[in-house]
Amino acid sequence: MLKCLIVEDDYVFAIDTKIKVEELGVKVAAIVSSFSEITEALQNQNIDLILSDVKLNNGEYAFDIFKTIDKLPPIILFSGTKDAKLYDKSRESNPYIYLSKPFDDITLRSAIEGALRSKKELNSKSGDIQKQDQNLFVRANGHMINLRPSEINYIQSEGNYIYIYTKVRKIAIRSSIKTVLEKIGSNNFMQVHRGYAVNITEVNEFNIPENYAMINSSKIPIGRKYKKDFRERLREV
Repeated sequence: MLKCLIVEDDYVFAIDTKIKVEELGVKVAAIVSSFSEITEALQNQNIDLILSDVKLNNGEYAFDIFKTIDKLPPIILFSGTKDAKLYDKSRESNPYIYLSKPFDDITLRSAIEGALRSKKELNSKSGDIQKQDQNLFVRANGHMINLRPSEINYIQSEGNYIYIYTKVRKIAIRSSIKTVLEKIGSNNFMQVHRGYAVNITEVNEFNIPENYAMINSSKIPIGRKYKKDFRERLREV
């Protein structure tokens, strides 16, 4: 489930926005109203989206605050009519999506979808996605094979070998699950059993009573100590 941060010093408006957002299936991680609270929330939680008032009562401007923070998620700024000039000025100089107060559910949904889509397109152009999906060169049978993590369905450990199952083939290499996951470097992968790691985005089914997941027609055992974390990760996808 997507998690958002609401930056708003009007408590009533913040709660109303929280209700609207959660009705759209986005979890509100926190409601904050200052620079220190914003930075703390971003450091301690995985935030996928920020909804923020343009101007806070303490005199801070949201777009000035965000300029000082690295690696921000998509941002939607909202403004009242009294801030029209400020709204127009900030709109010209910042690549954010803007909403005028008050806004309805349909407008909010459209803004959220637009913000997430714009961020994905920007990442694709800037190379951020490539960092998450960096090509791997693995040695197998005397050959160097070029792999993208997104091609991998799951990884199985057996003795001194690791078997990498992609969408079209099976590759055997001498390594460990830990080493392979470190080289992949993507949050889409996690170990779910002492002998298995999976690409979360490829999981089709999770049988909770019997502790296994399905990826296409492959049954992947889920170890008891990994079960809770695995369920949490599935909710975030």
